[in-house]
Amino acid sequence: MKKVYFIYTLLFILISIGVNATTYYVAKNGNDSNSGTSENMAWKTIQHAANTLVAGDEVVILEGTYEEQVIPKNSGSNGKYIVYRAKSGDDVIIDGSGMIINSGRTALFFIKNKKYIKVQGIKVQNFGNNYDLHYDWAGFMIMGSHHIYIEKCKTYNTFSSGIIARAYEDPFTPSHHIYIYGNKIQRACNGGEQECISMTAGTYEFEIKENEVFDGS
Repeated sequence: MKKVYFIYTLLFILISIGVNATTYYVAKNGNDSNSGTSENMAWKTIQHAANTLVAGDEVVILEGTYEEQVIPKNSGSNGKYIVYRAKSGDDVIIDGSGMIINSGRTALFFIKNKKYIKVQGIKVQNFGNNYDLHYDWAGFMIMGSHHIYIEKCKTYNTFSSGIIARAYEDPFTPSHHIYIYGNKIQRACNGGEQECISMTAGTYEFEIKENEVFDGS
């Protein structure tokens, strides 16, 4: 009986884990007061999703240009990634034109001290070009994080790297298991800082493949 009870308990735990994973939606005509659980009840901002998602959740972002910075609040876990993805066939753009952020090292999509996150099919553009800051203003930045995927995304017109991974410096925390697959990096490093795709000191166990890099300074 104890063995049977253990099996039923394990099945209940596994089922509960599956139920807890939720798909959310973000749309330009959404509202952050909505439930976010369908296209008709979508949230308005990606950052609201970034504040809400927990391990196993994903957010599907519908067509449009979103003028905001995105900083994930929570991490995923092994086998339960948090996923940010553009709806298939939709052009999803995060635009930083004219954005003022009081930080010398940042990005439009900034993954800091997090783990098990995937970003898919999103374009980030126009970040940092209006400022005389000789520092990192990137499209995507991965700092002190691990098991991060940036896949089939695009960057355009960034002050420093289109995509960069680096350590978090105080306390020193390296980035590792970083996967940069199938992205397009255009007009990166218009401020002359870093490289178009950068894996800096303090980053290890990474793979970069099938990316297209062009028109960079």
